[in-house]
Amino acid sequence: MPCEASAMALVFAGKAVATAAISFWINKAFTYLKEYKVEGIEDIKNRLLQSMPKIQVVLDIVNPRYVKEQSSALDAWLWQLRYAVEEAEDVIDVLEYYKLKEMAKDHKKLDITCCCKELEEKVGVNESPEWNNISHIARVHIGDSYFMDGKKCSEETLDRQQ
Repeated sequence: MPCEASAMALVFAGKAVATAAISFWINKAFTYLKEYKVEGIEDIKNRLLQSMPKIQVVLDIVNPRYVKEQSSALDAWLWQLRYAVEEAEDVIDVLEYYKLKEMAKDHKKLDITCCCKELEEKVGVNESPEWNNISHIARVHIGDSYFMDGKKCSEETLDRQQ
């Protein structure tokens, strides 16, 4: 009997996690859809949110150990639900990848003037040999000066190389 009780506790925990995960992915997906200004998403979101209590009821009632024996249609539906959640995760992963890629691209264009001014105040430009050696930085814009591969260059040269 104790083994069955612990198994039931795991089933209950799994159901709670499943519902939380589904809600998480729905909210995350709609955050991205809103960010990308997809039209007509409010209706879809409302329908999904209205369906969540129905999904919760099914997850509460179903004993996963006996689903196939109880109903092959229910088993098929649960697998479809699982695949839908996994697909949503995959789509969100792709969106996050492209968002990070864009952020990285924007980061390359970042003007680091403010950071450099703070360092100049703390260290002093001419007092620190490390400060003057910027050869480890491929391209940098400091104040009115431009550097590429550690050598001073014009803004046009820096822009051409980007």
